[in-house]
Amino acid sequence: MNERKELLPYAGLVTAMLFWAVSYVWVKEAYDSFTPITLVFFRLLLSTILLLVIGKLLKRLNPIKKGTVKNLMLLAFFEPLLYYIGESYGISMVSPTTGSIIIATTPLFVALSSFLFFKERLPFLSFIGALISFSGVLLMIISNGDNLKGQALGILLMFLAVSSVVGYTLILNKISTQYTPFSLITYQNAFGAIFFAPIFFINDYQSFSFTAVTAESWQKLFLLAFFCSSIAYILFVDGIRHIGVSKANYFINLIPVFTATFAIHKGLDTLNVYMVAGIALTVGGLFLSQFKGSFFRRTLKKVLKRKKPLTS
Repeated sequence: MNERKELLPYAGLVTAMLFWAVSYVWVKEAYDSFTPITLVFFRLLLSTILLLVIGKLLKRLNPIKKGTVKNLMLLAFFEPLLYYIGESYGISMVSPTTGSIIIATTPLFVALSSFLFFKERLPFLSFIGALISFSGVLLMIISNGDNLKGQALGILLMFLAVSSVVGYTLILNKISTQYTPFSLITYQNAFGAIFFAPIFFINDYQSFSFTAVTAESWQKLFLLAFFCSSIAYILFVDGIRHIGVSKANYFINLIPVFTATFAIHKGLDTLNVYMVAGIALTVGGLFLSQFKGSFFRRTLKKVLKRKKPLTS
């Protein structure tokens, strides 16, 4: 039973990365009917409404605590506001795989900032695993080398998203114990929708038409709001609470692996030897970076004990 409980945060983090990975493909498809700002605004608005309704029905919402409003607003400023501005415009200028690869550099920046601000030391195996995993990401970048030409602005915007994640995780580290993950993401998205509302009404409202949106785009909007802006964030925050900021962020390296798989399936990218090697290194390095966790140590010991000696 205890082992199952230890496994749950890891399973939740993998699920969150899966949702965020496919979001790069869904966003590309939703852009057939929505501009980046319009898509983000409706995505956050729909997510907030869904979470508020579910929270009220199930009585899962914590009341906003005195003295935490500033941190909640700052959390929403970094993510979703800055993150979605960088990601939404950036992903419109680069391929889904390229965008997800850039996002996968986040764990290194988060680990560095956690060390500088919180003196959170990185175990040797975790450091080696992070380097191996990052080398896999670099191989995937090489595999997309030709696609990176002419995408400088998009790449810069994607790195704006990366820097916003660093700021987000620093604030999240301070406030995550004061709210349940469900409540935290509900308030985060609510403030995010408030921040994006004036941008939408100033820039996009006049040209937006509900009748021009296709059924497929509405479907992608709902999927993004429910799975990517709600469920994935709740699972991510829960993972941070259980295994820490740095270790949880290493799972972001899985995003380009999943995104490449979806993009290849959709015909948006092609598979080559560099990508295969990059995927293998990324997953292997991620496992090694988590090896210090008691669950992984015990699991490996059990596997080794069950190995039967060869008989003649």
